[in-house]
Amino acid sequence: MPHFEAERLIELDQMQNRIDEIYGNLYAHRQAIPKVQSKTTGQGLGPARPPKSGWKNFDVANQQRWGGYDETTWFRMEVSVPKAMRGGEVVALIRPSLTSYVLGIEGLSKGAEGLVYLDGVPYQGLDFNRDEVLLTKKAKGGEKFEIHIEGVPSTRWDVYHHFGYADIAVRNPLVWDFYWDCQVALEVCRIQPETSAIRGRLHSALRDAIWEVDLNEGDADAFNKSVGAARRFLREALAEFHADPADGKLTLTGHAHIDTAWLWPLRETQRKCSRTFSTVLRLMERYPK
Repeated sequence: MPHFEAERLIELDQMQNRIDEIYGNLYAHRQAIPKVQSKTTGQGLGPARPPKSGWKNFDVANQQRWGGYDETTWFRMEVSVPKAMRGGEVVALIRPSLTSYVLGIEGLSKGAEGLVYLDGVPYQGLDFNRDEVLLTKKAKGGEKFEIHIEGVPSTRWDVYHHFGYADIAVRNPLVWDFYWDCQVALEVCRIQPETSAIRGRLHSALRDAIWEVDLNEGDADAFNKSVGAARRFLREALAEFHADPADGKLTLTGHAHIDTAWLWPLRETQRKCSRTFSTVLRLMERYPK
């Protein structure tokens, strides 16, 4: 147990590295979607359905460039779930842009927002903070999905993007849940006063929990078992922090705001609404409570 503040801060950074290492095991069997096509439909457009013709092959492997001022670009890909993913929670991982902000341009030019259509239906938004599209929570193997993405780099600047990746993988829900339990606990540790008894107890519980995880390569069963045990240990430790009425009550409410027409025309606001609302609907399905 560290006795000095400098030691505590160093150990918090070490724990963050360990948590990030655990998060690195979130996806398994990751592989590229073999064929991606694109079609540019032009300028001055608003919400629309995917094009029916005119598609050309698009080179994601070499991070092909796309975009242009107010140019709507569509992407199409077909996903066939391999038999090896049977029983797993299968996701598509899609990053239409390599950067979060358009390099060399000041302001809030976020990189490559897009609307995903899954089997012809608007499904969710994509942006730099969101690259994951849930395809099935329990794959049978052999399922087929058609994905379309509608994107426009900017209705304000003449900018281009390089497509980052388009993959499928099996997502490990144990890792996802444990990661966020740890991340929240770690951030609470960082903001607690140096003399806080709560901080010391939480620090010790989190440290002991993350070191329960077996990161030896090649044994997925042992890893998953250790993550499950570590999460149970941490949650039991957190349950010992009894609520104090003097601390008040904290209520968390999800929020997404829409700038009606800030740095873009109203037609782009309509597309932003589609991305935001569809994403929230997926989150409500995923987290019904």
